[in-house]
Amino acid sequence: MRTEAIVLRNIRWQDTSIITHALTDDYGRISIMTKGAFKRKENVMPYFDLFSITNFDLYKGNNMFYFNFADSAKVSGDLYKEPISFRVCSILSEIIIKTMLDNYSVPNVYPLTKRFLELLSEAENKLLFFSAWLIKYISFMGYRPIISDNKDELVICEDGIVVAEPASMVGHYRRVSFEESNLIKKLLFSEMSEIMRFDVGNESSMKILDLIIFYFKLSFSINKLNSYEELKKFLNGVI
Repeated sequence: MRTEAIVLRNIRWQDTSIITHALTDDYGRISIMTKGAFKRKENVMPYFDLFSITNFDLYKGNNMFYFNFADSAKVSGDLYKEPISFRVCSILSEIIIKTMLDNYSVPNVYPLTKRFLELLSEAENKLLFFSAWLIKYISFMGYRPIISDNKDELVICEDGIVVAEPASMVGHYRRVSFEESNLIKKLLFSEMSEIMRFDVGNESSMKILDLIIFYFKLSFSINKLNSYEELKKFLNGVI
């Protein structure tokens, strides 16, 4: 079986082998066992670079796929040089691993993720660009948010961005300005190639990302994203 896949995570197994979590178009998130990866005559490890887009030849086992060979791999240009790029990709990986079922393909998720990785090095604002990937991912996974066009006081909650009604507000929510709501709507409906040119400051972009992460956690009932906490620690002295 030949398939193109995005490498999300590698786990060393019994000294010489690795198990790889990867995202594919046809099979969704899959696990790949590469037996003797560190002992092979041919160096296969470049095919498993994190966030690379690799053409694999695999065969199906009982519980996972097994590596046969690969013939090409490419990685976003500045991924390992630019610290924000690597950190947002780490969040992307954690999100997909935590929220996608094994061997279950969700339409549009793979093309979206591949496009994100291909354009990431050119994106002027990587935080905002990742925010766009995330709000689209949430939508493709079945949690498309309501985004109100009303200019009254707004909140983001499990339903999306709605008019704040104090008497009926229950559960978790955060205040959202009309400008923030409008930008999130643009991120949801604009093409990735267009979003990469949006002119938004780093501080505003981080606030937008934080709001979308909040909505993601509510939608998927996830309490914490470790990679997002690492990004915030890193940016604490930057923004």
